[in-house]
Amino acid sequence: MNDKWEFLLFKLRGFGAKVENIKLYKGEKGRGLFSINRNEKSLIHIPSSLFINEDNLDYSNNKVFIKRKNSYNNDIVDFLNFYLNEFSLNNEIKKNLNIFREDLNLLNTSTKNILKDYLFFDLEKIEKKVDEYLFNSYLSSRTFSFKNSNIFIPFFELINH
Repeated sequence: MNDKWEFLLFKLRGFGAKVENIKLYKGEKGRGLFSINRNEKSLIHIPSSLFINEDNLDYSNNKVFIKRKNSYNNDIVDFLNFYLNEFSLNNEIKKNLNIFREDLNLLNTSTKNILKDYLFFDLEKIEKKVDEYLFNSYLSSRTFSFKNSNIFIPFFELINH
């Protein structure tokens, strides 16, 4: 594993998380968390102190960050910002989202109109606010409903991605 991954696990465990028999790996269906040894049980426990309300995340200058830092101590903010930008919405993911957006723009006008009229998916509007759109798309695929809020949980979002 690489140094960033080892550092992430070290910091994560320092906040009371338990991560056993887990590796970050790019499989045939994409990047995600996999068992190191398939014959052993894997364990992931993330303490609620690391749960982030979706409303407390923002995107600016090509980085994801915590908006209301006073909701967390400085060590947690530093860790979450590191996790968000190195493992969650890293450069590879941003590149893939942009490729997808560019591929959508290659669709013919009729198909774009169908998307707009029936799915309310207006590519012209998206182009005007592409960063906002990509960030919202990222969030909607990685948050969980928990106690009437949408919550982002480090590591959990990597389980199905």
